[in-house]
Amino acid sequence: MAKKFLIFFTLMLAQSYILRPQTVEQLYDYSSSIYSNSKEFADIGLIRKAETSILEIIKRSESSPVKDQSELLYAHTEYMTGNTKLADARLEKFINDRSNSPLITQAAMLRAYFAFDNKNYVKSEKLFEEAKEIAEKEFSLRNDSVYVRYAHTALYWQATSLSQQGKYQDAEPIYSECFQKYPNEDYADDALYSLGLIAETNGRHEIASNYYNTIAKKYPYTNTFVASRIREANNKLILRNPSSSIIIIENAENKLSHIRDKDSIGLLYEEQSFSELASEDIQYLRVEAYNLSGNFDEAVAVAKGFLETFAQSRLTNYVRLGAGWALLNQGNNLEAIGYYDGILNDAEETDNTLKSTAMLYRLVALKRSGDPVGAKKGFLALSVQPNYPYLAQALLELGQLNYEEGDYESAQKTLEHAERESRDAVATVRIHLVLGATYIELNMWDKAAAEYKDARQIALKSSPIYMPNRDWYIAESRLKEGIALVKSHRNAAAIPILNSFIAENKADKRMDEATFWLAEAYYRSDLLRNSSDTYDNLLEQFPNTARREEALYGQGWSYFRLKRFDKSSAIFDKLIKEFPESKFGLEVLSRQGDGYYITKYFKQAAATYQKAASLYPNTEDGQYCAYQMCHALYRQGQMEDAVTNLIGFVRKYPSSSYAPFALYLNGWIRFQQQKFGEAIDNFKYLIQAYPQAGLVVRAHYAIGDAFYNMGNFESAIASYKVVIESYPSSPLAPEAMKSMQYCLMALGRTEEALKLADSFIETNPTSPFAEEFRFKKAEMFYTGKNYADAISEYQNFIKSHPESERNAEAMYWMGKSYQNQADFEKAEQAFDEINIKYPKSEFAPLSMLEHGLLKKQMNQIVGADSIFRKLQEQFPEHDAAGQAGFERAVIRLAIGDTVKAMKIFRDISEKFRGQEYGDQSRYQIAMYFRQQNMADSAMAEFDILATNMDNPLLAAEAQFRIGELWMMGKNYEKASEAFALVRDRFTGQEDWFTKSLLNLGECYEQLGNTDSAAEVYQSIISLRSDDDYGKTAKNRLKRLR
Repeated sequence: MAKKFLIFFTLMLAQSYILRPQTVEQLYDYSSSIYSNSKEFADIGLIRKAETSILEIIKRSESSPVKDQSELLYAHTEYMTGNTKLADARLEKFINDRSNSPLITQAAMLRAYFAFDNKNYVKSEKLFEEAKEIAEKEFSLRNDSVYVRYAHTALYWQATSLSQQGKYQDAEPIYSECFQKYPNEDYADDALYSLGLIAETNGRHEIASNYYNTIAKKYPYTNTFVASRIREANNKLILRNPSSSIIIIENAENKLSHIRDKDSIGLLYEEQSFSELASEDIQYLRVEAYNLSGNFDEAVAVAKGFLETFAQSRLTNYVRLGAGWALLNQGNNLEAIGYYDGILNDAEETDNTLKSTAMLYRLVALKRSGDPVGAKKGFLALSVQPNYPYLAQALLELGQLNYEEGDYESAQKTLEHAERESRDAVATVRIHLVLGATYIELNMWDKAAAEYKDARQIALKSSPIYMPNRDWYIAESRLKEGIALVKSHRNAAAIPILNSFIAENKADKRMDEATFWLAEAYYRSDLLRNSSDTYDNLLEQFPNTARREEALYGQGWSYFRLKRFDKSSAIFDKLIKEFPESKFGLEVLSRQGDGYYITKYFKQAAATYQKAASLYPNTEDGQYCAYQMCHALYRQGQMEDAVTNLIGFVRKYPSSSYAPFALYLNGWIRFQQQKFGEAIDNFKYLIQAYPQAGLVVRAHYAIGDAFYNMGNFESAIASYKVVIESYPSSPLAPEAMKSMQYCLMALGRTEEALKLADSFIETNPTSPFAEEFRFKKAEMFYTGKNYADAISEYQNFIKSHPESERNAEAMYWMGKSYQNQADFEKAEQAFDEINIKYPKSEFAPLSMLEHGLLKKQMNQIVGADSIFRKLQEQFPEHDAAGQAGFERAVIRLAIGDTVKAMKIFRDISEKFRGQEYGDQSRYQIAMYFRQQNMADSAMAEFDILATNMDNPLLAAEAQFRIGELWMMGKNYEKASEAFALVRDRFTGQEDWFTKSLLNLGECYEQLGNTDSAAEVYQSIISLRSDDDYGKTAKNRLKRLR
């Protein structure tokens, strides 16, 4: 390919030809680089070179009439002497008058070049299009390849004219045509490069990387090679892929070294455009790559080397910024400040955004170095600085300082201002998080929950590429949102949030905190089995949790409310022993006493209540325990002790809410002792002393009973009548009527007694539960692994809603619940019943699948195979049929029927291609062929799997296996191609990626390409220097050298 100059667009360069990697989890996003070769085309003489080329062709054209040659040369002379319009008119006239001339294409091209050179891009676009059409027509007439070259060149310059007008969208398809239609012509790689720049301008960095990578693969020796490699590495950093970037950087540096040494490899390359700056760019990108991968030691080392080597570089301050960031992450804050000062004190630096970033980071470093006062003054100054580009971030840092100082009201105002100013997703999420924490300190739980929700939703919508540590933000906001929801009494809303945190953050050190608040949410939602199970799980998995005291308290209460009093008493006893000074001491003693009381251990109950009452005499719970002690004595049969303590209680606590109860119990004891006169006196005293007490109606009724037992029926009737007339809505009213009837009949007033029965009517209104609520309740029990309650609720659902469309689903989950309880017989019955009652339900195939899997689990292989086969026959298109077929094949393999197994695997792999069990079946086939040394057949299967990017892990392994098979056959060329595909496509699959790199290096060694092998091994060392892969690479590299 002919030697060319690299083309850069004047207008595009200001936006796109910029190194833009984002350093790892920086406090704020910023465009971290900057170099721009913005020379116009005319400035580098490219147009003039094109003109000269055409003129040479015109002069050498022996078949063209001399007059035609003279006419074109004369037009050029006129243009060069400033007669632009006359030159254009002469060429236009020539094209119109001499349409049969062999030089008409050259005339059209010259005319277009003149327009472009004169910066009339609208006109040049039109003229290059006309020149292309003329060239294509001339080629069809003369069959001379020179016209193909002209058509290709005209296409390129037409697209470039559009780009000069800012019409990148219009230019893009023309560049594509230039590359695709004429892939072997001079401007093909330039068209690809331009496409890459356009893609970058539009933020399509993955597409841009592909364009640049195509240059490296298809045009590895052209003048755009090094520049395209640098652009590709930069785009990989923007896409948060430092592994690929490092590999590309190593490759670019290696090739650049050969080019500059002009050795046998370097001489293969064309002269590289702008290569005099490539070394700076490569080292700068290396700093960014190390920062992005978290290797801050290397980032600092490379940055220092850069600053020593390239003292006057245009990238100096960007490298200083990268070094400062790495040092900030290392905790070397004072050294970081030195680098930021270097940027700020550079009088020649004109990039205000860069300086603004340095200002912000310097203050962050100042704060971290132990000078919050100085940092606060600096942030305040930035917050009032006109047009400061990072106002939201400065306000965030200022608000966080206020928060850390405990000035929550100032923090609130500052952070709310920051939220209004922020336009950056990362900064906005951080603002929401700190503002949420501030609201928590101010006990504004609803607002805190809202802030954490906003943070979570923004993070979920953001790409990990542009939001480093996105998963951490989501986890943090979920946990804190869940806690805030519990604290604001929105427990039902908190449960799914906290469950999501627990499910997706298994290794999080705050798992005990999340589990505690989930248990609290269950408890406060009255889901007591869930809460007890969750507290149990918390204390079992995290016995030393800081929440142990509270967890024991909640656990005890859960069992207490479940009426598991033996267990609650044991838990409360443990709490008191472990935490004798517990803030829950009184309440725990109270509940422990209640537990003993309810389980009829009255002696222990009395002792526990007495202990609580003596320790906390002037508290509500202390008075409750003193009263309950009397009850426990009464239940032991110690009547006189009970009476004595009851009288003493009323004297000591006459204003206590329990005083009426004490008087009533005192009267009741005397009633049971058949001391009815004393009982009546106690009940009357209760009515007189506490007329508003709820027990007054019961006292009236008890007085009536006492008179009845004494045979004083008239007095009894009077007391019962008070109950009926004064308290008609009391549950005792009908009982009082019945008692009055007995009294009247005893007095011989039977007719009056019969009429009294018709005067009372009871009603029992019902409140039906909504269908969906019933189902959700059952689901919640299942999710919480409370299978017994789940079964009960699903049964109630079906009974209450016999016509519901969800009954099949309810029965399916009943079967799953029985299965989880190891009640396999009932599980099978449930799964069978679904297919009998609901054969057209979507749960019919699922229940058959579960039934088959259950049979397999029970080692009933024949039964399992039969159910799986029936599922395939009845529901051949359902996804469950794919798994059923896979399971049948596995069964066949287990019993040694390999032929039948492979046939089933083949059927499933074709019918469910691209789906999980289709792919798993094909994998089994491929591995079988591999074991049988049938390499071609195995590779054909692996090749299909390798193209399924929906399952990248399996695809990466499949591509690796292809390379492995080629390698086993000693075809190292093919093997290296296969391993290179893993390197290029699957950087996220670390193990297969690294294994492929190791094997790729070995292939290069076998092919005698030690230079590339060393490059690969160096990449592995850069990525994984400390593990076994890195050590292997080091040994191999040492061997090569």
